[in-house]
Amino acid sequence: MRFISPVRRLLSSGFALSLFWISGSATGAVIFSDDFESYTTTGQMQAVWGSAGHGVLDANGNPTNEMFFADESPITNAVISNTHSITGATPSNANPITWQFDFKDDGRGNKRITGALRDVGGSAAGNQAFLEMGRFNSINDPEAGTTVSGYGIRTAFISGPSASSGWVDYVGNPAAFTGWVRFQAIIGATSITFNLDKGADGTIEGTRTITVSDGTRVYNLLRLGSPSDVSSAGGSGGFDNVLLSQNVPEPACIGLVSVGLAACYRRKR
Repeated sequence: MRFISPVRRLLSSGFALSLFWISGSATGAVIFSDDFESYTTTGQMQAVWGSAGHGVLDANGNPTNEMFFADESPITNAVISNTHSITGATPSNANPITWQFDFKDDGRGNKRITGALRDVGGSAAGNQAFLEMGRFNSINDPEAGTTVSGYGIRTAFISGPSASSGWVDYVGNPAAFTGWVRFQAIIGATSITFNLDKGADGTIEGTRTITVSDGTRVYNLLRLGSPSDVSSAGGSGGFDNVLLSQNVPEPACIGLVSVGLAACYRRKR
């Protein structure tokens, strides 16, 4: 009698389509999210996001509340960032981390307001590795070989293009936009893809993928405001819809695969 493996039986059965769907199925487990709707005062928000920060709660978010950083022209003091500690998360290529937020841009130049995801002593490598996205007034354009002002990304203590050259723009250097802009980073162990969505409407206007050689950090801190707590003379900015999630296999689907394989094995016996 010709032996047919359980897997082959499974694929030759009506279960094959289900197996194909299951193999690509994953769900994003939310590590942290904040749409700022649960707060009614700045004090309540600061209790979550650090009392030292200059962000205030206002009702002009996307769609309602936001964390807002006021215009500092003329400069009065540094736009000190607000921070929030999160459960440590380590990316892998199979289970990348997705980190995104909406940023309200008033379209003015000379702005330094960003969002950062950091590893503050979370991994053995430490050194406060971080990924950063937002508006900055001095950004490298690798393709043009020039310095620009606008939307950019930065990494530190993660080997990659911007680790040595500072801020890097999105490919094509998309122009500044007045309104809501969605920044997104899809973080794996060996590469990170940064996406820019002007209008926060699902249309990607800019992207850049970088290769990293030591991307398995333990990210455990979110930071909104200004990079390195520097001042920003170029207008205001707001944050909303902060989300950090990680792809994980769908438990129910894994169980379904197990049931299917077991059934095929019983039929073989």
